[in-house]
Amino acid sequence: LLIHGNLETTDGIYNATYTAASGCDSISSVTLVVNPLPLVAAGSNIDVCDGQNTTLFGSGANSYSWDFGVNDGVAFIPTNTQIYTVTGTDLNGCINTAQVTVSVNSWDDATFSYDDTLYCIGGSDPVLQLTGTTGGSFSSATGIDLDPVSGTIVLNTSTIGSYTITYTTNGICPVSNDTLLTITNAPNADFAYNSTYCPNDPNPIPMTIGSGILGSFSGSSGTLFLNSLTGEVDLSLSTPGIYTVTNSVAIGGCPISTFDATVEIHELPTGLFQSDTTICAGASIPDIGLILTGSGPWTVDYTIDGVPNSATLS
Repeated sequence: LLIHGNLETTDGIYNATYTAASGCDSISSVTLVVNPLPLVAAGSNIDVCDGQNTTLFGSGANSYSWDFGVNDGVAFIPTNTQIYTVTGTDLNGCINTAQVTVSVNSWDDATFSYDDTLYCIGGSDPVLQLTGTTGGSFSSATGIDLDPVSGTIVLNTSTIGSYTITYTTNGICPVSNDTLLTITNAPNADFAYNSTYCPNDPNPIPMTIGSGILGSFSGSSGTLFLNSLTGEVDLSLSTPGIYTVTNSVAIGGCPISTFDATVEIHELPTGLFQSDTTICAGASIPDIGLILTGSGPWTVDYTIDGVPNSATLS
């Protein structure tokens, strides 16, 4: 502050004596009070994960103003790593600033799997395929011999059952991911088809029996159109007959298990009159010859003078 022509910066009372032409003196006094700057603080640096919110608080002053549109004590979602400056003003109008860094971090990636989802108790151990962030930990329910650090699974010392394996990363922004793994005895390949079929029926699809597992399928000799992956039979393209379908299930380290089921496709029946017949009025209706195809016995529905009838022929 400029006092009596001098720049003063410390507290005190500053006097100046003025002498008039008459020889009289006068004294002028000015009291200077220098207020200290507020000790403004912005808090410790903050780490957040992408998409998370955070809140900034100023301290050490009476009111606070932040840059980048941030309001003191109000949550916001930062989009990138940034240094934020807070300006604090105390009751004397003195101003000071402070800074804090908010670091925005990407989430970890917990993607992982094993080389299969179904294993035989005496087979080859699962092979871990970790494509996400390394350095995390693995966990599961008791019964499976799982190394929590490496994710290695030892089948021989594990118990038969299904297990959810969880991998959890340990970075600033940790995440978890699960995969399901089943340990079984030599697989059960038992399956069946519903019943016999006609060519115009819906295509039969195999069904497991008990703990059976569907694997790959093969058919006996003959014209049977069979999907080797699903076991579905295309009835419209297959020739009528009785076929044996084999389900083969292979699990690493276990002998291949097989099971046979029968599919019987009947020929689509047809019925034709042998010939037209003419009779006289009042005469008895003669026997009418039918030509039937397919496998008997046949149930024949017919009408005479609009009256429905039915007969079973062998």
